Amino acid sequence: STDPVGFAGLVSGTDAPRGGDGETFATVQKRMRAGLDDMVAGHAGATVGAVSHGGSTRALAADVLGMDFGSRHRLAVMHNTGMARFVASEDSVALAAWNLTPHLAPPAG
Repeated sequence: STDPVGFAGLVSGTDAPRGGDGETFATVQKRMRAGLDDMVAGHAGATVGAVSHGGSTRALAADVLGMDFGSRHRLAVMHNTGMARFVASEDSVALAAWNLTPHLAPPAG
């Protein structure tokens, strides 16, 4: 690991800033949730697409499911280019699908 202190924190269950001066999991959760809430407020009733790093998407999904850093391992790591689907209303958000990769399936035939 290029960040032995950060890695030791992950192993011990400490939500330390990544890389020593980056964001904690909890900080990413708050940032991603604020972004989702802004999208919902600004596009009520619309279908909206957003692109993010898998780790950030996992943090958002964990937040929606009521999970914190200590329980995040119950949610599978996102596949490279995997997708998640969130469904939102005025007062709630649900994780409707996780780790979708239909674009990676081999062509039929």
